[in-house]
Amino acid sequence: MVQQRSRVCPFLSQAVHLNEDFGHPPGRTAMAMLEWRMKQRSKERRMVQKEQKGRKKTVAKEIKSTKAVGKERKRKERREEEKREEKLLRLRKASCAPIISSGVVKVIFCDGRLEIYTRPVKAAELMLENPGQFVCDSCHLEVSNRIPGLSADEELERRHVYFLLPMEMLYSVLTNEELNSLTHRASKALKHGTLNFTKIFPVLGDFCIFPSEAKTLDTPDQGNPEPIERYSRQRSWMPALETIVETSPRRLL
Repeated sequence: MVQQRSRVCPFLSQAVHLNEDFGHPPGRTAMAMLEWRMKQRSKERRMVQKEQKGRKKTVAKEIKSTKAVGKERKRKERREEEKREEKLLRLRKASCAPIISSGVVKVIFCDGRLEIYTRPVKAAELMLENPGQFVCDSCHLEVSNRIPGLSADEELERRHVYFLLPMEMLYSVLTNEELNSLTHRASKALKHGTLNFTKIFPVLGDFCIFPSEAKTLDTPDQGNPEPIERYSRQRSWMPALETIVETSPRRLL
């Protein structure tokens, strides 16, 4: 009887031997213990399966949440990047807006002044006149990037807007607040700029042609007013013609 059961189920033979070792005769008690152990093992197996399923569900939820957070972060970064591009585009459009002619250099100072140069000018000239400041091209300003500066012997390009910034900002990372401030300063200076032509034509001085404040003129053909620049001349320049008297050369002592 025991041999047949051991062939059918090895656990049954183990249970019978255990029962005999403890002094219990083989019978219903061993069978009950075996059934109980099998039930316990099946319960444990089911519990393990449930835990595995629960872990899989939690992992799937975490993956979904991380994906959602990543998508939202990407959307925010995309929006911020679009805003930065719009600001830079506005700044570059302002830098390309002609004030006198298309071939001039515009320099915006720290105090908001705008000076226009129609002659070639180098960065060293501006930095010597404004110590503790450096020249920066507005086209190279980008948020989260370092602010570059022009070398002393570099010549300013025409149709560009340049900023004179304090040396503390050289190679520092440009922030959104600083870009907003520079954009506001540029738009204000280019719209209501006062032009200092004594530095543009230092030799001519009072005899140079300078534009007065821009006025708008409404024409019947066009609905939008266009800025018209008036040019005035303080006084006409006439060359002073005098006779040159030749004298005999003196002996150098």
